[in-house]
Amino acid sequence: MLNSLICHNNMKKLLIVMIIILACDGVIAKSQLFVRVFQLNGEIQARGFVIEATDSSLILSNNTSGNLNINYSNISRIITSRTAGHNVVIGSLLTAFTMGVAGAAIAEPGDLGTGFSSGEGFALGVIFGIPIGAILGGASALLKNRNVFEINGNLDNWRVFEKYVNDLYESNLFQTTE
Repeated sequence: MLNSLICHNNMKKLLIVMIIILACDGVIAKSQLFVRVFQLNGEIQARGFVIEATDSSLILSNNTSGNLNINYSNISRIITSRTAGHNVVIGSLLTAFTMGVAGAAIAEPGDLGTGFSSGEGFALGVIFGIPIGAILGGASALLKNRNVFEINGNLDNWRVFEKYVNDLYESNLFQTTE
């Protein structure tokens, strides 16, 4: 009985730690503006972090092809956040790993088979961590501040987005990736 109470209290503490970790992940991710850029035919053209929005183009940094320079006349839409699936996957992975490690750490094999081993503790943590992380990640996706800019190759629409980016960087809400 005492072991189950200790385990229950530890799981409560672990859940609180996971919520803090997910909140910190969101704060760190907000240090740069992530965008998804769509072509005029509706297909995604690029995704990455904004380096600069000039009077005629968007300069992005991404992991696969370095810096990209996209002319506004080729852009139909810009969305200023990642997909909700990204939050769900990251939340699940972070929570599963953390709860797995915690489950392994609190494992106490019993003499009569009443406890569980470190491997079983890790497995239980992962099994319970995946759905909990998915729920937390999905909830955080609902709270995102997502903006959609319809450019459609129009210079006036582009200027609205350019002003938005420049205002963010001038107010020091975001850092450039250079």
